[in-house]
Amino acid sequence: WLRSDLAGLQFNYAHDTMGMQYLLNPDERKGLEVLSGVYLGLPPYKNVDYDNILEEPIEKIAQMNGVDACRTLQLYKVLGRRIQKRPALNRIYQKVLMPATRVLMETTKNGLPVDLLRLAAGKKRAEKFAGLLVSKLIVESGNPDFNPRSTKQVAALIYGEWRLPIKKKTQKGAPSTSAEAVSMI
Repeated sequence: WLRSDLAGLQFNYAHDTMGMQYLLNPDERKGLEVLSGVYLGLPPYKNVDYDNILEEPIEKIAQMNGVDACRTLQLYKVLGRRIQKRPALNRIYQKVLMPATRVLMETTKNGLPVDLLRLAAGKKRAEKFAGLLVSKLIVESGNPDFNPRSTKQVAALIYGEWRLPIKKKTQKGAPSTSAEAVSMI
């Protein structure tokens, strides 16, 4: 909104605290409220019902946004120092992440042109290819009633018939057929 023509103001996008946190700790949460608790020792403050935001008093939303801005600045100072202490991360942040984020913002603002005819043709090719794969699975299974959406049948084929190694199990201990598990084989 601040970058839009509606605001009538020009703001420079200088830093991204969530991006900094991603570089420092990619597997940890990146939300402002969580980060301000972790790095600044500040308590939670967001008591707005986002599902019914239009019902909330404007004063409450304005106050929360003010706290957001203050905490973001404080967080930037802490995370910025941590990034600067790691020259390789700082280069990645300055030369890759920030330019990519600026492009993402412009893309979000302006949208992307989509060739609907090419998209439809690609979808048809993908559906045809998926159909061929399903047919091949049915033939490989030797079962004309094979259902590729049945995790039990797929597991029986992959780990039983094909004897591929089990790399991951479900919470209940069954061999996993998730995309992640199968890609590990």
